[in-house]
Amino acid sequence: MKRFLTVLGVGVGIGFVLGSKAGREPYERLEAKLTSVSNRDDVSAAIQRTSAAASDVKDKVVGAAAEKVEEASATVDDAVRNRPDYQRTGSGR
Repeated sequence: MKRFLTVLGVGVGIGFVLGSKAGREPYERLEAKLTSVSNRDDVSAAIQRTSAAASDVKDKVVGAAAEKVEEASATVDDAVRNRPDYQRTGSGR
């Protein structure tokens, strides 16, 4: 992982230097091209479908994670309560 981050950092640095030397014009051409492509109907539809699918997956993952957290909490609670040296105090702990 450390190697990946090092390579990524070097790549970003090289890209920054080369981009700085190229000036603003190539950036503006790229931005105009991306804008024209993203304004096409087929691309917009694909973006909307992808966004909807990502939202559905997110909702499923959040729901599954919440269930697992509840299960883990119950398991830990049971394990603590079933310890031989566990004594419940009157303070609610």
